[in-house]
Amino acid sequence: MRRLIGESLEFPVTHDSLIEQLGEVKLVAPTGETVLASEVLNRVGEAEYGSAGMLYTSIVGSLDDSFIGPKYSDERGGVHTCPDRKCSTRQSF
Repeated sequence: MRRLIGESLEFPVTHDSLIEQLGEVKLVAPTGETVLASEVLNRVGEAEYGSAGMLYTSIVGSLDDSFIGPKYSDERGGVHTCPDRKCSTRQSF
C-alpha cells in the first residue's frame, strides 16, 4: 500500500481525489478478509492529506483488528503478555 500511495498520488491530495483514484483498491488482511480502501478512508474523515506518510499512517491507524497480529503478542520475541498485570507473575526488566 505504501508503494501504491507514493507512486500513484501527488500531494497534497483531497479525500475526494483519493476515493476516485484508490477507492476500489482491496486491502487484504492476514486472515484473508478484504476491505475497500474507500471504506477505510471514509473512517479517517480527513479532508486533505499533505504527504504520503500522513496518508499511510491514517490508513493503518483506521484498519480493524483483522489487519493486526495476535493481541498481546510481542513480535520481537513471540512472548505473549497480558494487559492486566495481575494475570502474569513474570517480570520484565
